Amino acid sequence: MNDPQLPKFRLSEISTLFDQVLPDLMHKYHVPGVGIVGIENGTLAWTRQFGVRSIQTQEAVTANTIFEACSMTKPLFAYAVLKLVEREYLDLDVPLVKYLGHPYIENEPLHEIITARMVLTHTSGLPNWRPGDRDGDEPLVVHFEPGSDYQYSGEGFWFLQRAVESITNTPLHKWLDAQLMQPLGMKNSSLVWKDEFDDVAVGHDINGQPEKERNPFTRPNAAFSLYTTPSDYALFIEEILKPDRAASHSLEKEMLMQMLASHYEAPHTKSYGKRTLRGLGWEILETANATYHGHAGANRDMFRCTCLFDVSARDGFVLMANAAGGEGLREELLSALY
Repeated sequence: MNDPQLPKFRLSEISTLFDQVLPDLMHKYHVPGVGIVGIENGTLAWTRQFGVRSIQTQEAVTANTIFEACSMTKPLFAYAVLKLVEREYLDLDVPLVKYLGHPYIENEPLHEIITARMVLTHTSGLPNWRPGDRDGDEPLVVHFEPGSDYQYSGEGFWFLQRAVESITNTPLHKWLDAQLMQPLGMKNSSLVWKDEFDDVAVGHDINGQPEKERNPFTRPNAAFSLYTTPSDYALFIEEILKPDRAASHSLEKEMLMQMLASHYEAPHTKSYGKRTLRGLGWEILETANATYHGHAGANRDMFRCTCLFDVSARDGFVLMANAAGGEGLREELLSALY
């Protein structure tokens, strides 16, 4: 693009922004394929697909192309966790080791006070990930007293996942599918790889080169392993935005408001020059015109995605890209909103 400074847009105008600038941004950041959907007045209003699933096959991205949703897995999991809280199987402020039934980290007393609320607000004190493999022998350390500071942590979600699996006595992918994804109609979604997946995006690196070998997620991870389409994920955002809270899988209004409320301000992080607030599973950004909820994600230097919505206006969007360059693309687009 000749001019990297995009004009300012409101969220309601985002489809126009995508149509006007996305092909140039894809070229600039070496992103082969993008899928986007827009939500207006609480329902899916439009879809856009650009480019190809893989530069090798040159198969076009379609409305059914499955991407790695990366850390956008976290809010979906958080919603189901809060349903457990609502049903009194889990308390947000009870240490997770009590549900797990044994220590999560040996010889680390600080981890024994970590709660679900701390995990969902990224104040557990755990690092993003432990050194080495999750099943390896590398020691996991709590970096500060839980609840006293902010540090983004996928490891915390893994801890919470283990507690939830202990409560439900069910592997996470089966439980989340039955409790939330099936009721929402997310038919093209799973926390683990399925051999029947065929319309699937291939990841590409920062230079737009495809991954040499697909390494599918065969083990569910509440922090990042969701396979889904933009349209399927939009069904989840529609669930957040709908006024009717009567469905058995839906959070009641009071609990939903807790999820969307600010529980913590990250004192040393900012997004687009704005202070960063944390709800239960969501990032919250306040601007002069609106308050946005959303989440971004990055997997294996190969996939980038983001979602954003305005609860008051009941509109939003989901964007998924099959390349690491999707981060630069995403940052330019969101800067035009803020």
